[in-house]
Amino acid sequence: QWTQSSQELSPDRREITEEEAQSVMAGYPRKTLNWKPLMDYPLDENGTTLRDFLAQKDVRLSETELTQRYRDWMAASSESWHTDFRLMDINADGVKDLLLSGNGEYFWQAVTFRYGSIVSLLEDSYYLCENGVLELISTRWDGGIEMDGHQYMRITESEWDILELVVYNKASASWQSDWYETEMTQSQAQRIMDRYTRLDQGMIPMEEFSNG
Repeated sequence: QWTQSSQELSPDRREITEEEAQSVMAGYPRKTLNWKPLMDYPLDENGTTLRDFLAQKDVRLSETELTQRYRDWMAASSESWHTDFRLMDINADGVKDLLLSGNGEYFWQAVTFRYGSIVSLLEDSYYLCENGVLELISTRWDGGIEMDGHQYMRITESEWDILELVVYNKASASWQSDWYETEMTQSQAQRIMDRYTRLDQGMIPMEEFSNG
């Protein structure tokens, strides 16, 4: 049902037909925006773009230098609860990322070295799967109902590419394809989870990283 009013919560709201609604909206045509990639933004009169500027800052280190940068960052960090680590390129940019765990079962955090600094890639509970896929594990409560989610994703550069999600609703003992009420069968959920085989997480005790 379409309605019309002078303001969102105005008492003069009245019901109108779809044709009347379309007529009102036609009076406010949207402009066509000429979107351009942010990386092509010109920074000076010489045509230097943001992409050029960041490329100059994106110095690649040798594996030894990179590992030492990560060690220095860990030594200066107050986050001392990590128990295990792994060095692995999870976003396919050619730079090994530092993966950190606090329980030795799944990873809690991932950082990388970009543009001369240590930057965060991911702060969540996740497992490594085949073909560069990460399985994020999370629990949500909605109205007292507990739901466990398995979200499968890839990280490209610093962008998240969400592949699939399955959620187990503990109250109804049923499976969903989202955090709401889109139900799916257990066999459908299992087929999705079977597509993403977990790897050996390859964790190394943090003492070995700290001691070199």
